[in-house]
Amino acid sequence: MKNDSQANLTEGRAIQVASETGSGSPQCSEGVGGATRKARGRKDLEVGQRFGRLVVVSVLTRKYGMGRSDCICDCGVRKIICDQHLVSEKTRSCGCFGRDQAALRNSRYGLMRVSDIRSMRTSVEYVTWASMMERCGTKTHHAYHHYGGRGINVCEKWRKFSNFFTDMGRRPNGMSLDRIDNNKGYSPENCRWSTMSEQCNNRRTNVVITVGGISKTLSQWSDQIGISGQSLSARIKKGMPLELAVSVKPRPAAILTLNGVSKTIKAWSAELGIKLATIYGRLHAGKSITEALSP
Repeated sequence: MKNDSQANLTEGRAIQVASETGSGSPQCSEGVGGATRKARGRKDLEVGQRFGRLVVVSVLTRKYGMGRSDCICDCGVRKIICDQHLVSEKTRSCGCFGRDQAALRNSRYGLMRVSDIRSMRTSVEYVTWASMMERCGTKTHHAYHHYGGRGINVCEKWRKFSNFFTDMGRRPNGMSLDRIDNNKGYSPENCRWSTMSEQCNNRRTNVVITVGGISKTLSQWSDQIGISGQSLSARIKKGMPLELAVSVKPRPAAILTLNGVSKTIKAWSAELGIKLATIYGRLHAGKSITEALSP
């Protein structure tokens, strides 16, 4: 009787606990130390949902009880991602987002987008900028003594490629970076895109000739009168006055007429395949034009 009453008392307590929890059946518990883990409902993702740079392409079967989705990143890479990582925003890309952020954070190119920086690294503007930085900042550069070694520096603003590109823009065809004043550094106020001829006339080693109050380089004077720089230099070395050296026009090229056709000796040489020196030698020897131009 005593055992029966104890059993009834235990049963009564179990019924009371069940009624207090709102369930007619006892709760299931599992785990170590009586810890209870309730089954939670899971909801699969839908095709087309976006999570950062990732878009769900297809929902895959669960693996080890975890939902998985096949996603495509904005950069074009496809990857299988755990649903939980997508929902919690732990994963927002295939990995390109982190790389891009690190590149932008650690780059010295300013606030340009990383995609723009990558595309510019092979451009002539970037090569020009990098070469400028090397000449002025790297002591082992072969031209450092002409630039950084004599105090030619790059302004603080242009130490970032984005700022250099914003100020100078695209390089026009056939031009290169030039400093207006060769004794000053690289800055927006002292730089321009110029042709090779302009750069040659702007070198600090140029010979400047002043005639009648007009100063020009030897190359500029030679272009003006139509002779080579070597010829003008030879005139000056022989003692010809500067006024004459930069004003006397060259003699017209010698014209030879053969069978009614008139050409310069140089043109006849190219057409007939005879060396220029050979034609001159024949003429100086007293031979006729026909003999001078004979093969």
